[in-house]
Amino acid sequence: MKDFYRICETGDVNSVEYFNNKRNTVLETIKPICEAVGITDYDYEIDPKKLSETLVVEGTRIGCTCNLIGATVRELIVYIFIGCGGADKIHNFRKPVLNDLTRYWKKERQA
Repeated sequence: MKDFYRICETGDVNSVEYFNNKRNTVLETIKPICEAVGITDYDYEIDPKKLSETLVVEGTRIGCTCNLIGATVRELIVYIFIGCGGADKIHNFRKPVLNDLTRYWKKERQA
């Protein structure tokens, strides 16, 4: 299995070049995974002023600030696992496991 934790972005940390390289590297890394499962709506948003990084998959916003690229890939795999009904297989532990797996997902605020 590929070790996504060995994939690194380049540039001086906290520079515009670094953030651009990180975004491009993340998108290049997750593209084949998304294509394999039919996900076409994905992006990696970086706000250097807020030091905020967010993986956006099919409208779901997943906080990835300061994540290594491998950790961001792991978040994508969790999203796919839950979206494909994998969480239905964990029966008795479903609620606590789902809470743990989605702890960095940004929930929509209700009015």
